Amino acid sequence: MIISILRNLVFLAFAGLGAYAIFSNGTLSRDRFHRQIIVGLLMGVTVYLISSNPFVFEGAQIPLDAKAGLLVYAGYLGGALGGLIAAACGAVARLDIGGPNVWLGTFLYGLFALFGAGVARTIPSPVWPVVPLKATFLLIIGTAVLQFTPAPFVRWNEDEGQNFTLATAGTALVVVSAFSAIAMSFVIHWAYTTAAPARQNSEIRQRLRNWTTAANNTGPIKAVLGLQENPAFPIEIDLAEARLNTATRIAGIGFYTFNADTRECVFCSERHAAHFGLTPMEFQTKHRGPALYLGHIHTDDRQIVLDAHQQASRGHPQTYEYRAFHQMGGIRYIRQIEEPVHNENGQIVEYIGTSLDITHLRQTEMRLRQTQRIEAIGAHTNGIAHDFNNLLTVILGSLEIWLEKGKGSQGEKLISSARKAALRGAELTKNLLRFAQDEPPPLLRLNLNELIGSTLSWTAGVLPATITLETSLFARLWDIETDPVSAENAILNLILNARDAMPDGGTIRIETANLKVTPGETSRQPTDIGPGHYVVLTVGDTGHGIAADKIKQIFEPFYTDKPRGNGSGLGLCMVKRCVDQSGGVILLNSEVGKGTTFRLYFNAKSTKAAPAEKEPVKATGAQVPQTNQTEEADS
Repeated sequence: MIISILRNLVFLAFAGLGAYAIFSNGTLSRDRFHRQIIVGLLMGVTVYLISSNPFVFEGAQIPLDAKAGLLVYAGYLGGALGGLIAAACGAVARLDIGGPNVWLGTFLYGLFALFGAGVARTIPSPVWPVVPLKATFLLIIGTAVLQFTPAPFVRWNEDEGQNFTLATAGTALVVVSAFSAIAMSFVIHWAYTTAAPARQNSEIRQRLRNWTTAANNTGPIKAVLGLQENPAFPIEIDLAEARLNTATRIAGIGFYTFNADTRECVFCSERHAAHFGLTPMEFQTKHRGPALYLGHIHTDDRQIVLDAHQQASRGHPQTYEYRAFHQMGGIRYIRQIEEPVHNENGQIVEYIGTSLDITHLRQTEMRLRQTQRIEAIGAHTNGIAHDFNNLLTVILGSLEIWLEKGKGSQGEKLISSARKAALRGAELTKNLLRFAQDEPPPLLRLNLNELIGSTLSWTAGVLPATITLETSLFARLWDIETDPVSAENAILNLILNARDAMPDGGTIRIETANLKVTPGETSRQPTDIGPGHYVVLTVGDTGHGIAADKIKQIFEPFYTDKPRGNGSGLGLCMVKRCVDQSGGVILLNSEVGKGTTFRLYFNAKSTKAAPAEKEPVKATGAQVPQTNQTEEADS
């Protein structure tokens, strides 16, 4: 009996080696008909060898061997055709041996094979030759049940002197048949797992031999042109594959292919599946059928993947990034590049893609942004301190004038200016909190003339009597969208910078205008101004000007040419940030000894003219005239 068991194990090992050879062949995985025949012949030869050397209980014609497992797997992997070929080979052996119950045994051979084919149709293989766990369990149970079914119809005991019961015979048959199915499941799994690298290499080798691609003069591959061999250019395929596999392993690159017609995953590398915590078999199982599987894609990023696949189906190569759920928990950031492959008729037949796990890179970027945010909070705090210093100048200056001049309506105006400046300080604190919480400031639609008038009404008092403030505001100014607090601080910064640039006195001029730039007029505008509608704020002075070598630096954080302790270097940086928030640009003209002019271009939110103010804006302070409302044509 031991010799018979060992002999059966050797035959099963032979079947495993044959299965390895079949599974290693990439061509057979796509050629269903020849695959069924070869699987049937392999299993059939093994069944013939086992059936020719059975172990039989003395006193009963009960052959105990491992053929049942071979037959059901012949039906599952080879279909009805492969199963019947294997059954026919076993039947030849059984008829050759002869003895009782020959026809019943032959019938069982075919029944086992057809049962395996039936399971394949009920629980199909996601990717041949993978056998799902549910199908494996059903094959094992079904084999045992089928083996015991004909027991009552068999004359078990040939010798009346032997005490050989139906229960004993039936139990022996069930155990042996179940063992054979279990053993074959391990053999098939081993053969598939071991043959995976060889099968991948076979598919790559087939592609290298049969498919040639052509590139146009610019480089990208346009289409697969033919099925041909070119013996004039021999390729060291094995060496090339080894280098390719090593390179992709080192770089952490996964790759995959999808069939364009069925939308099923034809090939999945171990690295690509590992990005999601899956095995290649599990990944291919999930991507079975025409519907695109998105279960492992982050909900917020699924539309990115859908759009990329839609564009790829139109023939456009795609590079996209999304977040994916990992089976072991956590989120992975995946970057994929996917290209369609065309046949000689220009039709898309396949999609080939590569994937790269960039989670570490994205996490590093997030940590860097957090570090930069902490640093920026410190810088922003300095900016807030700079603006607070400006506001305190207004508050203290107004209070000092009030103490000097005493009572009356003038005093009320000074107290009102101090109160408004204090309220702006509270708004600055809110801005700091928003910045620390990564919350953008609210952008509101407003009229710049009104904002300038409001700002001048409580800031003009900071100007000395030697400085004259002139304004020329266009009456039908378009609206803009910006943060009012940032805009007020920007105006205040420009006024105070102009004041500091004129220690001996001078003139500050503030103007507003509408500007419409058409595509044909861009050549007449500064290079940074594109077509569109703009509201232009101009603030100029007659101060000492800025040297040419310093102009490129003045908008950089912490840069200042003022004496130490007189400036933070963040004023103009905050002005530029305000303009950037509204989608505009800021330009500067300066000449040493003659003065400086800043022009702030804000994108107009409406080209409908705002109504003219009923009363002109009045500015307080020494030598400050009334604001002029102009009715000039748009610039």
